[in-house]
Amino acid sequence: MQNFREVLDHCGFVDLGFLGPEFTWHGRRGGELIWERLDRGVANYEWLARFPTGRIKHLNCFTSDHRPILLSLDAGGEHKKWNRKPFRFEAMWVSDSGCRDVITRAWDCTPDGTPMFVTASKLKRCKQSLKAWSREHFGNVKKRIKELKDRLWRAKDDSARSRNFEEFDCLKRELNVLYDKED
Repeated sequence: MQNFREVLDHCGFVDLGFLGPEFTWHGRRGGELIWERLDRGVANYEWLARFPTGRIKHLNCFTSDHRPILLSLDAGGEHKKWNRKPFRFEAMWVSDSGCRDVITRAWDCTPDGTPMFVTASKLKRCKQSLKAWSREHFGNVKKRIKELKDRLWRAKDDSARSRNFEEFDCLKRELNVLYDKED
């Protein structure tokens, strides 16, 4: 069993969980009735990214000692979920010293479970923390660039009339910083 767990960890597989009755097999050993969850659905993170609403359902079957399992991709729910932008780590975050602190705080937890479950939990917590931090700290960079460009054009016209280029130069520097963050 340990070798099986190590292979799952090595391949990056995570248990998909299930809906329905807890056990997928039953039998008798030594006169005792035994119930186990033997049948499972597992996937790697690439598959989970492509099918984020995939679920395993344990079905009923009265002609076998195994319950069939059904993988449901929940097409309706999947379409709704894909309307949202998938999480991406932004390179601009590394330029800010707060990024390391956010990751360290998010990673500093000890959930119970298998090593894969612990890692998946920490990654999920890290993702949520980074998204919140980015929204608060950086906002929407593309939107800010557009707004700043509009202000820059107005400042250029104003500076041409007043011969004061200070605001124009300041806005230009700010825009360059945003372009660097965007790249």
